[in-house]
Amino acid sequence: MGNAENELRKDFLLDKWVLVAANRGKRPNDFKCAPCEPQQHSSNCFFCPGNEHLTPPEISRVCDVNSVHWSARCFPNKFTATSPGFSRAYGKHEVIVETPDHNKRLSQLPLGQVKNFIQLYCERLSALKKNKRIKYVSIFKNEGEAAGASIAHTHTQLIAVDKIPPVIREEIGACKEFKRKKKKCGFCALKKLERERIFFENASFICFCPFASTFYFECTILSKRHAKSLLDFNEAELRDLAIALRAVLQKLDCLLGNPPFNYYFHTAPFSSKIDFHFHVHVCLQLAKWAGFEHSTGIIINQVPPEQAAKALKEIK
Repeated sequence: MGNAENELRKDFLLDKWVLVAANRGKRPNDFKCAPCEPQQHSSNCFFCPGNEHLTPPEISRVCDVNSVHWSARCFPNKFTATSPGFSRAYGKHEVIVETPDHNKRLSQLPLGQVKNFIQLYCERLSALKKNKRIKYVSIFKNEGEAAGASIAHTHTQLIAVDKIPPVIREEIGACKEFKRKKKKCGFCALKKLERERIFFENASFICFCPFASTFYFECTILSKRHAKSLLDFNEAELRDLAIALRAVLQKLDCLLGNPPFNYYFHTAPFSSKIDFHFHVHVCLQLAKWAGFEHSTGIIINQVPPEQAAKALKEIK
């Protein structure tokens, strides 16, 4: 890689540019995170079993089969960013705790628990869709302090807003333009365009490191079927999504030593007139952007996505 030529790449769909600096010769081990001391259960952790009274009143929960104990639970965020009471920031802000175990990362959860919290994502998305003022629901996760997590116990946040966010509008617009030119969905086209960067797939999803990856070891989980929303998937597809999400996180944790990351589900806005293609972004927080990135909007990525995909594919 030391003699490789650098390349300025444009995203296949978006007006986004990345400078892939292959000549810097970085290897996966160069980014491996230092071992973390396990977080101990705290009697003061808002999200641990027995402390349910420390959170706002519960909205919903999912229990394991033949158990009264919760596997995942949802409640309003105590420090809400949006609210029905905010005239200029209307919406909802909720928290989903994916596991009662204080010390577990998502990659360590059994498949059944991953399916449970995805089921809760679907349940809350369906409920929020009934509010006609809500236009979009962002489902996102911050894992680790460097990724913005303020509480160690793993959790997801949902923020519902009364507008379609700029990033989603940009993806919708790019797909419209691609379809106008190529007569097909831009995200559907990625199944072929990203073929050499796919590192995992099953019957319903492909997982790849995007051609113009903004983040080191960035991953996208893309539905093979042209489904607009998380709510469009059947039981088999939701199970495959759980398998794919867990596989991506397991590979990243194994390769890089439990790195800080964000993931966010890009699901369709609440409008029957808007076409979309469901996908998930997984972005690792391993680099700091500096003067060049901030002054140009062009990100320097020292790990070619082909190299990242190869390393992830080799993790079994």
